Amino acid sequence: MKAFKDISERSWQIRLTIGAVKDLRDCLEVDLLALNAGEEPLLNRLATDPVLLVDVLYVLCGDQHEDITDEAFGKSLDGQTFLHAQTAFFEELADFFQSQGRTDIVAAIIKQQEIVSEAVKVAQEQIAGLDTAELMNQPGQPSTS
Repeated sequence: MKAFKDISERSWQIRLTIGAVKDLRDCLEVDLLALNAGEEPLLNRLATDPVLLVDVLYVLCGDQHEDITDEAFGKSLDGQTFLHAQTAFFEELADFFQSQGRTDIVAAIIKQQEIVSEAVKVAQEQIAGLDTAELMNQPGQPSTS
């Protein structure tokens, strides 16, 4: 089981079992056994929708949060702790499929993470390359003079 800590330093273990997969289906209509299904594949949604992933994490952390609501759980994750939780989730997800011999799905999980990292890198490069003075002098923009 992979673990992460929230902003209050509480430790959470991600328990990905067949029972947890069923719980996710029942509670959130999220099917981790169908990561490539849907118009926008679930694997992509999990990598790009923090709210969805926090809901999934809440379910996967099971009975560890008897005294915390899903809303409070979400509020206990800031940027840095969410990043750790996200990393732990994808590692646990890969381990889950690896243990079943589903190396194809493990490869897809790894590739999804590479795609997100590359997209961030490309966006940073594009932003860094913007010429703000040129943009401000385009028609329809406020004058800088």
